[in-house]
Amino acid sequence: MPATPPDVSGSVEPPPGDPRARVAAEIAERWNGAGVRYAVVHGLEGFPRRVGRDLDVLVHRADVERALALARERLEARGWVVARPPGLWGERLVAFAGGAGGDSLEVHTLTRLVWASVVLAGAPHTAEGHAPFRVDPWAAFAKRILMPLLAGDRTRFVERPAELRLSAEEGAVAGARLARLCGRERAERLVRLVRAGDAAGLARAADDLRRVLLATSLVRAPLPAAAALSRKLATRVREHLSPCAPVVALVGGTPAARAAVLGALREHPPAPFLAVRVRRWAGGDARTAGMQRWLGVARVAAWRLGTHWWRDTVAQSHQQLVVYDGGSLAPAGHGPGEASLVGLLLPKLDLVVRLAPADAGAAGEGARALEGWRRLTAGGRAAATAPGDDPARAAREVGRLAARLFIRDHGWASRAVPDEAPAPQVAKTSGSL
Repeated sequence: MPATPPDVSGSVEPPPGDPRARVAAEIAERWNGAGVRYAVVHGLEGFPRRVGRDLDVLVHRADVERALALARERLEARGWVVARPPGLWGERLVAFAGGAGGDSLEVHTLTRLVWASVVLAGAPHTAEGHAPFRVDPWAAFAKRILMPLLAGDRTRFVERPAELRLSAEEGAVAGARLARLCGRERAERLVRLVRAGDAAGLARAADDLRRVLLATSLVRAPLPAAAALSRKLATRVREHLSPCAPVVALVGGTPAARAAVLGALREHPPAPFLAVRVRRWAGGDARTAGMQRWLGVARVAAWRLGTHWWRDTVAQSHQQLVVYDGGSLAPAGHGPGEASLVGLLLPKLDLVVRLAPADAGAAGEGARALEGWRRLTAGGRAAATAPGDDPARAAREVGRLAARLFIRDHGWASRAVPDEAPAPQVAKTSGSL
């Protein structure tokens, strides 16, 4: 049975300058008052000074919808715009302070923590309070350290060494709970490596740990293990059917200008996207357009299936923004009236952003070429311009426009997000959509 929830009435007030931490604390207060059975397992590492953009919360299955509804009410009361993207790994909401371009907070609910066929935590067991939040020390250890390690993420702890710091509560339970899964000797060694912050040692120990956990789960409970594996495989398929981030093409400007904008996007992914994946547009150039019409259909089809339906859709389902370097202004070989079959095989864009030149004549030519790109977007719905002489500003504009599409596609119908937002039009000046 779950432990009795601790008394978390002594709320710790976050500083007034961090709206994300403040609203997250208010959500926790609402959950506590409503009797929601939950435990925050990741995202509180900086509280009360700050919280992460993504709060992972282990919630009792029967309380998930109530928890999200209460969170939505509190966020909207504070003026945040709330979206409800697909819940591939658990139902969730994403909220924006003041709309697209503002700060974001994701509340991601999980009903259990599972790796392959191994159930690491089946329900929240709150044993210690991190006022006003309820936490589960073992689930927090499993989510923050054990699951990335088992998933083969070899760079996470090198880039984020602070995630290997154990709280006193985590240290008190990690060894005993790990021993049930992989034996006392391995458990003690793993905890020693974590305490020492030895990311390289943990990476070396991961292969042996994966084999032992899989074997133990299959021997102890073969039917539940098989069911967990089947659900995992189903999720892998659903990754390609649950995109929640748009596909963007950045066109125009010089190669150096586009590279600067793409570099700024990769270095600082705009909210709510977790990363930015940059691709090269494979449309070819005008000299090869005729050959592509006759000989390139199979090649482009294979490229599209291998890239769009594999890499891009997985990235989108992981809430990663996919940005294509579209090269020159004209979508050579695939513009209006050209190679329509090949055009059908290319990825369908959600947004095209043109880097606006300073020259007025070039601007007029660019506006006409933008119409060709517009026909490659889904429904021809979104094309805009961004300043070509300021990479940081252009990157912010691309992020704002992509976030606006995210809100429009996944907005949770409310007074803050209309049921039907008007389709963006081709922008006449930079920064409008």
